[in-house]
Amino acid sequence: MEHTAPRRWLLSALVASSAFLGGCVGVCVGGVCMDSESPTSQAGVPLLHADDGVRIERLSSVLPYQPGMALQTGDVIETTRGFAVIDFDDDNYVALRENTRIQLGSIRLFLGEVFAHISQILERGGGQVITDEMSASVTGTEYSVRRAPLASRSNVDNTVVIVRKGTVRCEGGRWPAVTVTDNRLLRVEGKQPPRPPQYVDAQAETAWADRVVQRLLVRRGSGTPPSFGITVPVGPPPRGSRPGPSAPPSRPQTGDQPGTSSTSPAGKTYQGTQGR
Repeated sequence: MEHTAPRRWLLSALVASSAFLGGCVGVCVGGVCMDSESPTSQAGVPLLHADDGVRIERLSSVLPYQPGMALQTGDVIETTRGFAVIDFDDDNYVALRENTRIQLGSIRLFLGEVFAHISQILERGGGQVITDEMSASVTGTEYSVRRAPLASRSNVDNTVVIVRKGTVRCEGGRWPAVTVTDNRLLRVEGKQPPRPPQYVDAQAETAWADRVVQRLLVRRGSGTPPSFGITVPVGPPPRGSRPGPSAPPSRPQTGDQPGTSSTSPAGKTYQGTQGR
């Protein structure tokens, strides 16, 4: 029937809509199939991509790492031999250097170094990094925070903030807030007030993060399609065998088809009009 194709497209749209709204998994109706949703398509959920050796702690339990696994507020992530990237969605991510330990929420850095790429304020985390020495809050920026014991005083830790792009507001509670801008470094040692920010080649200092992100981060919607695998049939179902893509079309048997020669009753030959 001439209305078969529109009905098929309407059926496809209805099935797709019901899956998006109702969270259907593995639905097949009338030849329209929808596979289960991939974890990499979970909008707004922090996802972890890491090397071997990463450790995830949740409620005093250790979880085995799985590529692209979803994280929760309160999770502790610790890298040892490798690196990791946490994808906060909407082009917001945080890279972890080796030998780094953090806790999610506002990111609490216990040890090591993180690099944050923040394109907007994130209520679900990623827009603020906290250490015992200070907190760093950002809006639309790229910056690194390092924390390690002082070489000269093992009982005193120091935090270093390096801003590649944008603005970071650093607060320590015992000293006035300091604003750090592009290519500036702020160092805080223990509870002492920091010196004024100093110039630094931020791109060079944080180049490790670019390599880690390029190697580990799986962009949502890239690679294996994380969507729903919709297959929409077109036209009526096949009857018997169908010619392959390279099979030539059958030649018309009569001379009244466009693009062919025909002979008039008087015996004269005329060319068809196809292609004019």
